[in-house]
Amino acid sequence: MGGGSRRVMRSNSSVSGSPTSRMPAELADDTLDILGSPNPAELRVSQDVQRVLGRAPHPFADWAAHNVAAFR
Repeated sequence: MGGGSRRVMRSNSSVSGSPTSRMPAELADDTLDILGSPNPAELRVSQDVQRVLGRAPHPFADWAAHNVAAFR
């Protein structure tokens, strides 16, 4: 399964359960290692995305660029 090279950004928040709290980095890394990397079939975007949204899907990178301020 997946490699152990992924890392999760840590939050400066110390308030447990708040919208800015984060999963501990070690737990996040272990979870990603268990899940592994997606295979080509899992990366495929189904036609259901367009059916549900009523528009073509947009790349995650576009969403991330548009919402980066929320994560700073």
